[in-house]
Amino acid sequence: MKISEIAKRIVKTAAGLSAIAVICFALLFFIVKYEIFTLPDFIKEIFVKTPETVPKSEPDEEDIFTVLKSPDAYCDKYTFTELTIKAARSLLSSISEPATFYRESQVTLRDGADEMTSLCKIYKDKEKFKLYISGEDERTVIHSGGKTYIWTSLTGKSVVYNSDSFSYCEETGICDISYFLSEGDNALSEIRLAQTNYGSYLYISFTYEPLNQREEYIISLDYGIVDRAYCYESDKLVYTMKTDKFTPVESLDLDAQAFEIPISK
Repeated sequence: MKISEIAKRIVKTAAGLSAIAVICFALLFFIVKYEIFTLPDFIKEIFVKTPETVPKSEPDEEDIFTVLKSPDAYCDKYTFTELTIKAARSLLSSISEPATFYRESQVTLRDGADEMTSLCKIYKDKEKFKLYISGEDERTVIHSGGKTYIWTSLTGKSVVYNSDSFSYCEETGICDISYFLSEGDNALSEIRLAQTNYGSYLYISFTYEPLNQREEYIISLDYGIVDRAYCYESDKLVYTMKTDKFTPVESLDLDAQAFEIPISK
């Protein structure tokens, strides 16, 4: 037999086997899909793919306010503890913010249809501060060595004055935890401690019925700061504060001149 004839027979045989394989595979697929009869486990492992269990996504950091305000909806994931006024104040008095950090927060004030938002960038190095506050009136504030320097875009001028104490919260409109330590007991309506994937938080709600005012706050117990704040008057949102970034650091690594007080002209 010639080699060419042998080759032809091999090709025909291979083609026939391929056709048979395709038919068998299609038939097996049909059986698996419509479950005509039970297949051996080793075949199931090859052809039947078990659906993967997709874990329910955790709320991202943007939803932490929703989590803390709606504990019943997340009680299977996180631990919530209702606190008394005394317990909350004891907890808040035991924490403080880091000595050195960088922070970015947004403060929004609303008055009817008018709205003003400021972006606050805060550098703190122990007793030294440098603030950038953007908005309609941009400001740069520096506090160091018992002096405070303030430059504003509206006047284009700067002023320097002596100041033994300094609060970046007062300069930016950001509230701190000292506010809650002095608030009247009758104004506190709801206090909740939460342990989440993002850390430990305290949810506090104030109500002032004579003024028809309500305030809500989220405090980060890990950093000792107010992370979120919302104030409503007659059920209308008039004040919002949201922390976008908070980074404790050992050193800010700023230039040596970063905290020098410029001479006002």
